Amino acid sequence: MADHLRTQIRDAALARVNSLSTTGSRAFAGRPETRPLQPSELPALLLHTTDTQSEDASGTRVTRRLIHECDLIVSGYAKGTGDIDKTLDTIEKEVRVALEAAPTLGGLCKDLMCTAAVKDNEGDAEQPSWVIRMTWRCEYHTREGVPDAALA
Repeated sequence: MADHLRTQIRDAALARVNSLSTTGSRAFAGRPETRPLQPSELPALLLHTTDTQSEDASGTRVTRRLIHECDLIVSGYAKGTGDIDKTLDTIEKEVRVALEAAPTLGGLCKDLMCTAAVKDNEGDAEQPSWVIRMTWRCEYHTREGVPDAALA
């Protein structure tokens, strides 16, 4: 049995951002709480999905077509005290170029669009680290009872 479509979407996005110039091969699936990054791993990316909203697009119980929306969160982490904004902006640019070049992630979703990018400080005075969290709205379609297969 294939993975849930959300997992497939996250993994496809991860594959697209796993060789960017700034973060290199340091792109991981996970949340900061469950996959903490070490200073030696920075700069890096963490990807995870959030809650899903679903609605019936078919109007019939027999062959219900479901439209789902979830957020794919791509968090870019960097450390330093220099021009950290430039580093975070470069990470965002590279992620945008990689994901916007494949807005359906090979047919797994109908659309993927960046809806927000927020910068924040996550370190302390001795080890300053910074993050840019990019929220990507993802729409995907499935049949009821078949959460692992995308509908065209």
